Amino acid sequence: MTIESECAVCAKAAYSDQYDLPEMPGLLKNYYLDSDNAEGYVFTFSDKIVIALRGTEPHQFSDITADLKFWRVNYNSKEKVHSGFFFEALSLWGKIVDALYKELKLNSKDTRKIYVTGHSLGGAMAVVIAGFVQKHTPVHGRLESLITFGQPRVGNKEFNDSIKCEWKRFVNNNDVVPRVPPKMYTLFAD
Repeated sequence: MTIESECAVCAKAAYSDQYDLPEMPGLLKNYYLDSDNAEGYVFTFSDKIVIALRGTEPHQFSDITADLKFWRVNYNSKEKVHSGFFFEALSLWGKIVDALYKELKLNSKDTRKIYVTGHSLGGAMAVVIAGFVQKHTPVHGRLESLITFGQPRVGNKEFNDSIKCEWKRFVNNNDVVPRVPPKMYTLFAD
């Protein structure tokens, strides 16, 4: 199985209830993430750690409002980010850091790479979390890939260029979500 297909399985599993996760071959441990209705998991395997974030649930008002808050916030100097996605990701950040430290402090020789994934809103949050992982944790060089599915636009070109890992963005040509917010005046970039 390719890492892309493994991340697709993890992104789908992020929609699962914490007590009813699907069978995931090789899964050692999972950390459920939940804050202000933003949800996801840190899945640990013997050879990798996958941070998977849940996308929009249509019946969750806070998910819809996160999608609609598309004014930008300053991420870092010239880097601008969609405020709704930024604050949804930020609400989970402390729990993600806790899970990473618990996993990686268990074995100081641990060399597992970190992958970040998500679908739709979860994909947008994954982009922000990938930036957080590379800039705000002492796991330098461990962020291997950012793999998103149906992810809307998150930031401007400067922000996107700041993500220094392999980034694969899978888009269905009939899906409107990856085309929002509108790509106008370089406010948001692909």
